[in-house]
Amino acid sequence: MGIEWPHYLNHLDHLALRLHQISGRNQLIQCVWIYEQAVSIEHLQRFHATFSSSIAGRLIRPSRCPGGRPRWIQGSQRTHPILISEDSLPRHELLEWADAQAKGQIDPIQGSGWILTLQRFDDGTTAISIVCSHVLGDGVGGIMAIHEAIAGRNHCKSYGLYTDRSSLRSALQDGLRAALDLPIACIAACQALPWWLNRRRKTPTSISEPSTRQDHDQQEIELPRLICSVESKAWRQQARLRRGSTYALLAAFTVRLAAAYGRIRRKDGAATLLLPINSRTSLDDDRAIAFDFAKLHCFPDELDSDLSALGHLIANLPGESSDDTNLSIGKLLPLVPFLSSDLIRSVVDVMFDYSEDLPVTCSNLGAIPSLVADVAGTSASTLFFRGIDSKVLRHELERTKGHLVVVASRMHGRLSLAIEAYELGAINTRARLAETAREILEGYGMEATIEF
Repeated sequence: MGIEWPHYLNHLDHLALRLHQISGRNQLIQCVWIYEQAVSIEHLQRFHATFSSSIAGRLIRPSRCPGGRPRWIQGSQRTHPILISEDSLPRHELLEWADAQAKGQIDPIQGSGWILTLQRFDDGTTAISIVCSHVLGDGVGGIMAIHEAIAGRNHCKSYGLYTDRSSLRSALQDGLRAALDLPIACIAACQALPWWLNRRRKTPTSISEPSTRQDHDQQEIELPRLICSVESKAWRQQARLRRGSTYALLAAFTVRLAAAYGRIRRKDGAATLLLPINSRTSLDDDRAIAFDFAKLHCFPDELDSDLSALGHLIANLPGESSDDTNLSIGKLLPLVPFLSSDLIRSVVDVMFDYSEDLPVTCSNLGAIPSLVADVAGTSASTLFFRGIDSKVLRHELERTKGHLVVVASRMHGRLSLAIEAYELGAINTRARLAETAREILEGYGMEATIEF
């Protein structure tokens, strides 16, 4: 009879947790429903209960054993109730309200890992927001979990209880797991060391010790964010005019935005795109991060009229990725449980080459199933998904040389673009971001609607 192991995190999920613990940075996923009509609190409560008791309600328990892996545990006992405001807000404050939801008490270890809120506005609009920790799940997994909860289907796993504190048994399990992981980690270290040293020489990094950082390095930065949309039909037409796919046009838009925010390689003027490639097919897959990163280097001036080459590359990802990032990450991941915090940060710097490549993330969630809009009984008039980085410190932005993420989703005949951007040493306002996005989209022959 085999050993019945707890539900341990895999190495990529463990890496995401380690980075969260090291930096304090909260990487979050948010979905916002906007209703012009009355909403059903009963339906919302039913969704909340189902979502909480499903795989979406899980938490993480770190190992007490050196080199041990953390495990997934049930977290429904730690779930926040629905937060319903009794006061209405001015309609123009909707985005500010949505941003504020990312500042709630969201903790993938202590709980709750997500928060559901409802806010009414003075024009009769009602907004509903759910914000989840990215350490607990990715965008596609979040959409699946929301869809299943709205449908009343509860996907749960036999995770251990949050209150189960049998420390001796847990320590023995974790110690045995770590002992079994150690040989694989040693092999990984031997395989990865020549590659890592080569990349380290090409990409020197300097990691400041926490004790040497100045007070201004610990300043928390509010990243400018924007939601804009265009007609899906217009987007498809413009992609076809340039002999590319809709995804290629999204990548081209992101490259143009990268150029406007200074995220271009000095040595050749290329923008480095990180494209998440989804590998999740169902919620039976309980990985938090079920995607690979493909890396492409694109030249902004080559993407005005012809997207055929870029479209070909994207259609054949990750096989035609112009970088060995996937292989590199695969080599290094078994080392995650055994690396110090400084080495974890250094390895990530080398993986993504922040000093030279200045990567930008372009995530395409695709068409959102129509049922996802029905969280409060009827279909919301507007729905958008986005990533939010909260509790971002200045020294983190200096380490990554700024920040740029674009998340696209499609529903109700419109393509939604959620953008989060920051350029070191520049004016960083929502107004600048809105104007830049609008100009780029107009350059591609499309009229943008600034939603929020």
